[in-house]
Amino acid sequence: MALWALLSGLRGDLEAYEAVLSDLRRHRTVDTLFVLGDLIGPERDCTPLLDRLQNPRSGELRPQCIYGWWEEQLLAERGFRGERRADALRQRGGDAAVAALIRAVDPGHLSWLAGLEFGFIELDCALLHGSSADVGDGLHADSSPLLLLDRLTRMDVNRLFTARSGQQFCVDSRVNGSGNRPCPSAR
Repeated sequence: MALWALLSGLRGDLEAYEAVLSDLRRHRTVDTLFVLGDLIGPERDCTPLLDRLQNPRSGELRPQCIYGWWEEQLLAERGFRGERRADALRQRGGDAAVAALIRAVDPGHLSWLAGLEFGFIELDCALLHGSSADVGDGLHADSSPLLLLDRLTRMDVNRLFTARSGQQFCVDSRVNGSGNRPCPSAR
């Protein structure tokens, strides 16, 4: 059985990434490291983390990265998404937040970020940042089962791993009520 490590929300924090890598080296059981977006954020210089993600050291897992909400905001503002701009970030934090995000990411990394995938499909699983509808979509245990089913069927998979929910839950048609329940513990 292949074992995955799923990580999201680094927001430029190289120290947190190094701690995860250290833990993975100790366990030596993970086959693939997926980083499900939010690699960048406005709080710090993201260059060291982006350099590290693109250039793993000898013997380390090569992280499989997708873009998340913060990357989408930056790429929209910098013209990589056509006429769109970082309107969601502006609504949340104003022009100062947009300016901080632009300062946090060296322009030399924009092409790499723009080349990241929306998500991965592996072994009948979709690995996304938000959902198959939108990178900013948040799915939760109280989300409508029909909404959750829509997000699964868009990708034609039976399992969905999303970084935006911040929760772990399963939808099972055999369960009464909403069908949402806590998932069996994952290691």
